[in-house]
Amino acid sequence: MLALFAIAVLAPLLYIPGLLIERALNAAPLGDRLELHYARTVIGALLHGWLTLTLAEFGVFSAWLHVLITALVCAASGLIAQRRGRLRRSESMATPRWQLVAAGALGLLVLVLAAQPFEVIIGGRTPHRLVFSGDIGRWNQPIIRDPRAPKGPVDTLIIESTY
Repeated sequence: MLALFAIAVLAPLLYIPGLLIERALNAAPLGDRLELHYARTVIGALLHGWLTLTLAEFGVFSAWLHVLITALVCAASGLIAQRRGRLRRSESMATPRWQLVAAGALGLLVLVLAAQPFEVIIGGRTPHRLVFSGDIGRWNQPIIRDPRAPKGPVDTLIIESTY
């Protein structure tokens, strides 16, 4: 559940400030959409990294102050972009509806598969139990679930691990 919350919060938190800053700076649009979205996410990540380090250096870091300053930067960037006429969507940048539906369906599939370990029982005369565990990770991590053993006997166990 914490991973879903992080996805729902971090994606807009990184992307929206990058979008507004990019529009306020009146930067020339990049040709490739993926490159454009990546650039916006990097701008947002750089803003958050710089802001975190600056607040920590001054010894006044708090999450609420960080969010407040980010909101002020977004509001100021949005006003500048609006005055420059850069907040309107151009027809060339409009995303076709089928791409939005496909991206949403893919995102939902990833959320469903990543939320819980799953198992597949392959039928036939003798069922074969195949279990995919996801990343086994380490114990007692603040944002990662503790690993847990599969229930019952397993014929094939597929484990993803980054270690």
